[in-house]
Amino acid sequence: MINGRALKDARKAKGLSQEELGKAVGVTQQAIQKMEKGGSRPTLLIYKIAKVLEKPATYFDSSIPQGGIDEQLSELPTAESESLHEAFSQMISVVKSAKPLKTNSN
Repeated sequence: MINGRALKDARKAKGLSQEELGKAVGVTQQAIQKMEKGGSRPTLLIYKIAKVLEKPATYFDSSIPQGGIDEQLSELPTAESESLHEAFSQMISVVKSAKPLKTNSN
């Protein structure tokens, strides 16, 4: 579960509003607000937030194992780390660009 208080404190320490943080990571102000209230657990997004706020992902979500992806990537040689980071970034871009399926309601 995301530690909403830690997220809020880190965001404020960086001088960012909920809207600014949301724009930086590609979500709405309402999504950040929901996370700060503990009502959401978007694991992939927490890595992006952690990078923006310069904290490890585990700072915000203790259920992420120590030595998570961010730490594991930092232990790889630079070229491999950059390649994997690019692959993850591309995956996230694809997911973000997906549009909801339209369903027929009768």
